[in-house]
Amino acid sequence: MAQVILGGVGGIVGGGVGRAIGAALGGVIDRGVVNALSPARQVGPRLETLKLQTTAEGTPMACVFGRARVTGQVIWAARFLERRNQSGGGKGGPRTVDYAYSLSFAVALCEGPIDGVGRVWADGKPMDLTGVAMRVHRGTEEQTPDPLIEAVEASPVAGSAGGSCGAPSYRGTAYVVFEDLPLGPYGDRVPQLSFEVFRRPDGDGLEERLEGVCLIPGAGEFVLATEAVMRREGLTRTAAENVHLGDGRTDLIASLDQLEAQLPNLKRVSLVVGWFGTDLRAGHCEVRPGVERRDKPTE
Repeated sequence: MAQVILGGVGGIVGGGVGRAIGAALGGVIDRGVVNALSPARQVGPRLETLKLQTTAEGTPMACVFGRARVTGQVIWAARFLERRNQSGGGKGGPRTVDYAYSLSFAVALCEGPIDGVGRVWADGKPMDLTGVAMRVHRGTEEQTPDPLIEAVEASPVAGSAGGSCGAPSYRGTAYVVFEDLPLGPYGDRVPQLSFEVFRRPDGDGLEERLEGVCLIPGAGEFVLATEAVMRREGLTRTAAENVHLGDGRTDLIASLDQLEAQLPNLKRVSLVVGWFGTDLRAGHCEVRPGVERRDKPTE
């Protein structure tokens, strides 16, 4: 508006030259007013394409015995999800628009059936599985399709009586499914994943014969606690006393889960509880429970 008004006034006063000067001055005023009324807006980069972990058709399937670290192959992936986050903009301040991405995908590990999956590494570093939705399919001949794959790939099978979904079950193949894995910590890409896989060899072995075990260590604070206990370090930092895996389970729960998966005939678990002696001389020694520190703050 200022550009039109000042351009007209300049034309009356100074002809063509005055009109040009007035229009230029009015344009400067218009831009200043618009910028003052409309706060600055910063838009973050958006993801156009996504590269998955190296996958090749016809790659041999690994066969694991005992415990091994395998990388696996991506066998299924959904479309990545984009979430728009807007912040700022209050009291005339700039607005910032960021985009976060997540992806659901499946990774084939090896021939099944397996006993389970232990640790997971992302780009060579231990992966924190707390809050990560990861489902393990052991690779039996009776396993059913993953519910997420079934929901995404829902399409009636031609000629089927109930219109069942055509999602594959991947029977005989052990695989894991990640549901809505955030990609931000990995630079908006799928990290290179590797997995610790446990698998017993075929045939009867010692694992099938064991009916009872002793669970150690017993000499440790909160080692038999079923809920996570955090040790306070300073005003803001905490450290776990009885959680040393990346999935958030306590050490006791993780040990019992592993026993259940790898010792199918186990019936009894004896818990070892350690007490301490007060003196190396047997005649003066008093055996009693103890703690590391009386003033250790925990929560």
